[in-house]
Amino acid sequence: MQNTKVTIKDVAKAAGVTNGTVDRVLHNRGEVAHETKAKVMSVVERLGYKPNVYASMLARNKAHSIAVLMPSFSKGDFWELVHNGLALSEEYAGRFSVSVVVYYYDQYDVESFRSQCRQVLEDGHSGVILAPMFLDDTLSFSALLTENNIPYVMLNTSAGTDGHLAYYGLAMYESGRCCADILMSMSDEEQRDKVYMVQIERDSKGLSDPSSDRRKGFRDYRVPLLSGHGGGNGSGQSEQSEADFRCALRCFRRAFRAA
Repeated sequence: MQNTKVTIKDVAKAAGVTNGTVDRVLHNRGEVAHETKAKVMSVVERLGYKPNVYASMLARNKAHSIAVLMPSFSKGDFWELVHNGLALSEEYAGRFSVSVVVYYYDQYDVESFRSQCRQVLEDGHSGVILAPMFLDDTLSFSALLTENNIPYVMLNTSAGTDGHLAYYGLAMYESGRCCADILMSMSDEEQRDKVYMVQIERDSKGLSDPSSDRRKGFRDYRVPLLSGHGGGNGSGQSEQSEADFRCALRCFRRAFRAA
């Protein structure tokens, strides 16, 4: 039985125990007989009970904090939109004793990013939202978060991390292939042999490079095209991923023509 509206009272009634016993079992506090605990957990699983995380936080009166590590920006920049969204989230999260602390770093200075990463770890937070520019350092930082059991979410680019809870942003590799497909389909055949790719140099060492996967997707699409095999999947991705990409591309083309 799957029902998101199942309550502690429902669990207690089905298990033949008090509400307090169910609460102690769920939060692992107080002494509860092994048989009773097993019975309660069996009912919880059978009924599909899901604890109300927000209610539990309010009841415990325990404060949590989420660190947001993102680039500093000027008015009108892309990151201003992210900042505005965070401002809205702060008020909402505050209702549940969750504070949002933003750490800004210079997206053109790797030492600025490293310094803020150290500060986030030193301050200690319940979770981290990470918007990276420096990919290698991001991998090192994400490893430290995992080591310290701090959950994290990636924003704008996943940077090759594999331990994040969620990623909010474009599919970078696929978007690069999409750009190549649109460019090739809208260009004359004789113009396709020369494509100039302009890359923003964010720092002198080339460490700030959030769009590397996008460029790779662009190049992987063009290589088979120029060799006469057509623009296809040059990355070894699954057939399902390729089918998803083609479906998304058809939808984009229809929208582009309708605009």
